[in-house]
Amino acid sequence: MHRELVLDTLERLGIGRRFSGHHVAVEAICMVAEDDTLLLCMKRNILQPLSEKYHCTTNSLERNLRTAVQHAWQINPAYLCQLAGYQMTSAPSVKEFIDIVSTCIIRNRICAPANRFSR
Repeated sequence: MHRELVLDTLERLGIGRRFSGHHVAVEAICMVAEDDTLLLCMKRNILQPLSEKYHCTTNSLERNLRTAVQHAWQINPAYLCQLAGYQMTSAPSVKEFIDIVSTCIIRNRICAPANRFSR
């Protein structure tokens, strides 16, 4: 349902399919867009089921997601702040990132992209 919006948003943030965390981010964001209570216990509700699906540890999934979030922050912090609706001084946590993007998807308020390479 939300998959295309998620893919478009991640692409605008510079998180392409080449990142190990890309597919996990897409699934996690879509899961939270359907049920935001999953964020209350992210490891049990999101990372554990996805680690079983991808046959890896929750730690490796979280590391891949952190790498993707850090990359998004380096590539397009202005757009990430625009999605969040507030100014950030550092990269969000994985949980905060999933919350930011899923909230935008839920509200269907994907913002126009800021300059992709602005810092």
